[in-house]
Amino acid sequence: MRFKYFTLLLLCSAFALNVSAQRDSIVSLPLEEFLNIVRNYHPMALSAELQLQNAESFERRARGAFDPKLEANFNEKFYKETSYFSEASSMIKVPTRSPLSLKAGYDLNSGAFLDQSKVTPDDGLVTAGLSMPLLQGLLIDERRTAMRVSQAFEEYSIAERASMYNQLIFESYGAYWNWWSSVEKRRIAQEMLDIASIRFDAVKQRALAGDRPFIDTVEAYLQVQLRQQQLLENITIEVKSRFFLSGFLWYNDDTSSIPTGLIISEKAVPENPMGQLPPELMTISRSQILTTIDSSHPIILATDAKIRQMEAEARWKQEKLLPKLDVEYDFLNTGMINADDIMFSTRNYKWGLNFSFPIFLREARGDLQLTRIKIAENNYIRDLKAVELSNKANAAFTNVALIRDQTNVARANVANYRTLLDAERLRFFNGESSLFIVNQREMQLADAQNKLVDLQSKLEMASAEVLYFLGQLK
Repeated sequence: MRFKYFTLLLLCSAFALNVSAQRDSIVSLPLEEFLNIVRNYHPMALSAELQLQNAESFERRARGAFDPKLEANFNEKFYKETSYFSEASSMIKVPTRSPLSLKAGYDLNSGAFLDQSKVTPDDGLVTAGLSMPLLQGLLIDERRTAMRVSQAFEEYSIAERASMYNQLIFESYGAYWNWWSSVEKRRIAQEMLDIASIRFDAVKQRALAGDRPFIDTVEAYLQVQLRQQQLLENITIEVKSRFFLSGFLWYNDDTSSIPTGLIISEKAVPENPMGQLPPELMTISRSQILTTIDSSHPIILATDAKIRQMEAEARWKQEKLLPKLDVEYDFLNTGMINADDIMFSTRNYKWGLNFSFPIFLREARGDLQLTRIKIAENNYIRDLKAVELSNKANAAFTNVALIRDQTNVARANVANYRTLLDAERLRFFNGESSLFIVNQREMQLADAQNKLVDLQSKLEMASAEVLYFLGQLK
């Protein structure tokens, strides 16, 4: 059994040395420095930053609907030395943030068989006009809807980014305090082994001098073996937790756009736990929790933004229930070389109306109803999520207080067990106690110390949970 543990330890150490030789390692790792590395270089953090770029691209695409548009067409037919027709036209259209669209164009048409409605002067025909809807699209149209959706999507992306950071930092806290716990337990196991080894040497010397029976050396050495085994188990746990924590550590040396992983040195020392909530949360009332979550939690904010997107779409779908009635009006003038001579007159114009209306409106009404159902569904989900987060935050607050009390009791227990152990060692030195009782006292102290370590780690995670459920880890 001992050979198996020593082999496992040797393999883990060899692997750690091999990896460390290939990649940079970290020797000192306070909590805040660790979190800063995670925020700046972790792939999930970098992915979270892409959410903002995604929102910018989405908005840029929506703004593209308002870009001026150039159009040009040319058609000509020439057959048996006869020019049937030659048609050339160009136009620029300028959509605006209002329902109004501006346009200007130039037409130059000729030919023996040209449609009379397309005949232009020899210098061509310049047009300048506008178009706008009078019913559907007057108050809101597809372009303006896309802009509102893009603005809501930007808010969604910001909230989604905060949510990703909230999740990442919470997982980072868990990995860090799990590593700290394993390091402390390894230290306790090493301390217990050192004590057992020193006592074995002392018992052996006293047995050789005739002050103790030799059977005590067997029991003392058995304790050395048991504690060696315990130490190896704790080393295995510590190595695993260290490499798991290393999975959160990345860096970029500016020579590559891809972050590189870091490995924590086995000599690295974690920061001791504080077990304190931020001062601004120490006095928060339970009634304020739901209000805080409702107004600032990234999951709730993301859902609100999603609902605003659907509301913008619903407004446009509501508008589509109206008939289409679009008007166009263009001023006409001869295209002269001298621009100063160009004058538009209301006596030269063309205009038109376009009307359409589906009689039953089944498609438009069904589409609008589906969107309203989705809005109602997301509102229910939002309210349910807010209550769930509020309940979990309340439970986390209560958990912090309970674990803090348990930690204080555990710390007092450690002091009491240490007092009992010191007294028992004195009795053993005076020949009034047995080695078995001393070993029992030591193991009770080690158990109490391990329990205190577990509670200190749980207290840190309970404090992080409060911030996590409030959505304030970042």
